[in-house]
Amino acid sequence: MTTQPKTKVLDAVAEGLSTVIPAGCRVTGCDMVTKEGIYIAGDFNGTLKVSSRTMWVDAGAKVTGSIEAFGDVWVFGVIGEPNDGTVLRVHGQLHLCRGSVIHAKIQAKDLTPYSGAQISGVIETLAAESS
Repeated sequence: MTTQPKTKVLDAVAEGLSTVIPAGCRVTGCDMVTKEGIYIAGDFNGTLKVSSRTMWVDAGAKVTGSIEAFGDVWVFGVIGEPNDGTVLRVHGQLHLCRGSVIHAKIQAKDLTPYSGAQISGVIETLAAESS
């Protein structure tokens, strides 16, 4: 485990986080594809594909279903529920931050679990993609 950085400043413009699911919002049964980054503070259940940029799952947020991200992913909230079949596939770097709770099959090119992250599920390393 890696020691949690003292702070991670979220720069929504630099990270390209133009898609937002705000706190208090629940999106259910949705197939969503975004070419820009996504900031999730509410609940999402469905199929989510983030084609590039960053995916940010804030503390208090919950994401379940089939998630695929081609950029970096920062998780402070919850991914999956016990035995619900959630899959998180990350082609960039996956940061599991302090306070994050993961109940999912994780497939990641690069995984950084920080001290205090809780992980319950299978972890698979994605092969490096050829250029």
